[in-house]
Amino acid sequence: MGGVRLLFRAVAATAAAGLMLNSAPALAQVPSVSLSGLPATPLIGEEFCVDASFTNTDTSTGYGPYLIAIVEKDIRRLSIDFVDIAPVLEEIGTFDSSGQLIDPISGTTLTGVEGGSAWIARYPIGSVDQGQPPLVMTVCAVVEPGAPIGVPKTVEVIPGFEFGDTTVGTNGAILGTPQDSTVTPELARVTKGNSAPE
Repeated sequence: MGGVRLLFRAVAATAAAGLMLNSAPALAQVPSVSLSGLPATPLIGEEFCVDASFTNTDTSTGYGPYLIAIVEKDIRRLSIDFVDIAPVLEEIGTFDSSGQLIDPISGTTLTGVEGGSAWIARYPIGSVDQGQPPLVMTVCAVVEPGAPIGVPKTVEVIPGFEFGDTTVGTNGAILGTPQDSTVTPELARVTKGNSAPE
C-alpha cells in the first residue's frame, strides 16, 4: 500500500506541475519602434522627416502593424511614406483641455498637450515576425508659422499590432513602448565660412 500511495502522490505532483505550466501566461508579441531624424531643429515653415523603424521583438507573429503619432500644437501637415507607398493616415483628433484622446484601435487612452493632435499610420503589411528587416516608415510634418522659437515640441510614437496575436484580432490589439523626442523650431540658421586668402 505504501508503494501505491507514493505512486499516487508522484502522479498528483506531476499533474499539478503540468497544470501550472499550462496556466502560465504566454509571451505576447512585442511591437517595437526606433526613431531616426530626431531631435530636429527645423526652420519655421520647413518640413522635417523622421524614420520610424518597426520590429517585432518576440518569437510569435504579430498582425496588423501600425503606429500612433502624437504631436504638439504648431506641428501640422503630417504625411507618411513606406517604400514609395502612401499608407493610410488617419487623424484620431485634437487634444482638448482634458489632454486625452482614445485610440480607436486598442481603446487605450492617449495623453497630449491641448491643441496637439494624434494620428494613426497603418503599415501596408499583414504581419511581422521576429528577425525580419525593420519596416521603415517616413513621417514628415511642418512647423507652422507662429510657433515659439527655441521651444522644444514633443513628438511621441507608439508601435502596435492592430490584430494582436491572431489574423482577426480575437484577443485585441497590442501596444509597445512609446518612443519620444523633440522638435525645436528655429528662426534662421547661421553658417560660418572663411573667405580670407590662404
